Amino acid sequence: MYRKSHRLRATGGIRSAHQTLGDGDFRYHLLSLTPVWKEGAIGRWVCIFTDIHEQKMINQLLENRVDERTRELQQANHDLEYSNHELQQFAYVASHDLKEPLRKIQVFSNLISSKFGTELPEAEHYLNKIVSSAARMNSLITDVLEYSKISIGGQFRPTDVNAILREILDDMELLVREKGAIVKMEDVPLLHAIPSQIRQVFQNILSNALKFSRKGISPKSM
Repeated sequence: MYRKSHRLRATGGIRSAHQTLGDGDFRYHLLSLTPVWKEGAIGRWVCIFTDIHEQKMINQLLENRVDERTRELQQANHDLEYSNHELQQFAYVASHDLKEPLRKIQVFSNLISSKFGTELPEAEHYLNKIVSSAARMNSLITDVLEYSKISIGGQFRPTDVNAILREILDDMELLVREKGAIVKMEDVPLLHAIPSQIRQVFQNILSNALKFSRKGISPKSM
């Protein structure tokens, strides 16, 4: 027995149908009917009946696979959003906890400098370095918090790369001195960039140059 869901017009057409085999089993077929006209009337029909069951099953399998993958992707996106939210919360708490001891370092260093700086100029010099390094550390912690946000694309802004390079050299002063490195810096124009990431790029370049330099040879970085 064959079933089809649409009536065929006199102009003919192609319809899908299925054959019931018993016990609920069936096979898909493609039914094509074309009228043969004779003297303004249909004289006969040309019928083509094609078994498309395998093709139909493959299409259905592919559709099921697509639905399955879509559900998996939606679940993965949900898990990623949750993970990003947790990361942002962690970064916020961590940055708050880390900033407090830095603030105390800056406060007490300033107190020591104001009280004993005039008597010990060399100590004041080192205390100023401590305060400056603590301030940059505070800035880095803030950058970590910003980096953890999903909307990182909106953080591009005019960036003074020269100031960033000077801060990096100041932070790595001891390592540069230990390696006997020679670092030459030329003026870099103002860039539209994410400061924390451009800082990371140049810091990695200089750090790797010093780390993998040959022993006994003073590394040079331009």
